[in-house]
Amino acid sequence: MARRPVVWIGIDVGKRTHHACAVDAEGKVVFSRKVGNDQAAIEALLDRASAAAEDVRWAIDLTNSYAALLQVVLTAADQQVVYVPGRVVNRMSGVFRGEAKTDARDAKIIADTARMPGADLTVVTATDETVAELRRLLAHREDLMADWVRGVNRLRDLLGSIFPGLEAAFDYSTRSALVLATGFQTPQALRDAGTTGVIEYLRAHRAWAPGIPAMATTAVEVAHAQTVTLPSEARTAVLVAGLARRL
Repeated sequence: MARRPVVWIGIDVGKRTHHACAVDAEGKVVFSRKVGNDQAAIEALLDRASAAAEDVRWAIDLTNSYAALLQVVLTAADQQVVYVPGRVVNRMSGVFRGEAKTDARDAKIIADTARMPGADLTVVTATDETVAELRRLLAHREDLMADWVRGVNRLRDLLGSIFPGLEAAFDYSTRSALVLATGFQTPQALRDAGTTGVIEYLRAHRAWAPGIPAMATTAVEVAHAQTVTLPSEARTAVLVAGLARRL
């Protein structure tokens, strides 16, 4: 999908979730979605907005504690945010008499209000100290995520060197696959445990319950498909188990 030159994103602020609606220069809805009031969800919204347009303009209807994290994350990302007072939203809502009030509708009203030529709206700011601190935290989080991704890739390389069937069978960015790799790294270990033993292990270590039977069945099947032992299997298995445990 081609990026638009500009979109306006109105956010109806809530305690646990917000609703974001993006409109283009003609007022057409580009996307409308709920957004959790947490850093990861707000960052995902930033990514979605950046993919939608070259220039993103933000508007919110509250500046209280519910909006604090939203304001700081957007400001730290060098986004300009304006404030659309609730009375303006309520006045604009009169156009929609007969329609039920919804967060999605209010978010669109906020976006449309910000889109209006000559709209005299207050720019929302966060203190330099707050923004600087959040930027440090975001950079640290990015470093941790990069380390984690490298760890997952290293685990896959190690496991693939001794048991490629098991490496290919699962997504090792998920907790259940890491639980499995902590307990079983070789075909012989899986064959010895059997499907029942693997199921018991996964349950005892709180893997995702609905997926346990299928995971155990697949793991034992790929174990029976490899009857040879690859070089340095025992030593590599210890490394795989330790890395999976840390991840």
